[in-house]
Amino acid sequence: EVHMLREALKQETNNRDAIYHKLMKDLQPVNQSKEFDELRTQLKKQVTTLESGLADEIRDRRASETMRDTKEASREADLRSSLNALCQDLSHHKMTAGVTKDDHKNLING
Repeated sequence: EVHMLREALKQETNNRDAIYHKLMKDLQPVNQSKEFDELRTQLKKQVTTLESGLADEIRDRRASETMRDTKEASREADLRSSLNALCQDLSHHKMTAGVTKDDHKNLING
């Protein structure tokens, strides 16, 4: 009878040890889960910060590109205007030179 009780005690101890180990094994992910949750939260914050910074950079670059395009268009319009004015001045000077040449020619021959 003592031998049977010892065997029962030994079996009960083994069962409790198994339950204890299973419980510890089951609880270990809970602890890790908290750490993972904290890590996940930190990563989400970092990703959110990066996304926000990236969105700001994209917006700034688009605005910069728009400003650059506007400046280039304005500069191009100014250059065309200046070129047209120079062409008109040149035509006027050619015409004046031609008239002056003809006047001198008529005075000398005339």
